[in-house]
Amino acid sequence: YNIFQEMVNSIKEEVVKFIYKVRIKREKPQGISQVRRETPAPMVSSSIRSSSFIKTKKLKEADKKKKKKIGRNAPCPCGSGLKYKYCCGKNR
Repeated sequence: YNIFQEMVNSIKEEVVKFIYKVRIKREKPQGISQVRRETPAPMVSSSIRSSSFIKTKKLKEADKKKKKKIGRNAPCPCGSGLKYKYCCGKNR
């Protein structure tokens, strides 16, 4: 038991020594801020923006319709062997 206590104490001492020897380098994040300043934001007209928004919205709705609804008592598609309601469908 004494040997174990000595080992634990020596580990604690080594950890404390290591923590006090660590030096944190502070670097200025120049790369990101300079890139943002140098690259102007592209100008997009509102009609293009709204049409792309409508397209993405329609695509999302189509994806929802394509997905097959899984019954709560059906086996889970993840392959666990459990019912969907007890596995992946538990949080829904």
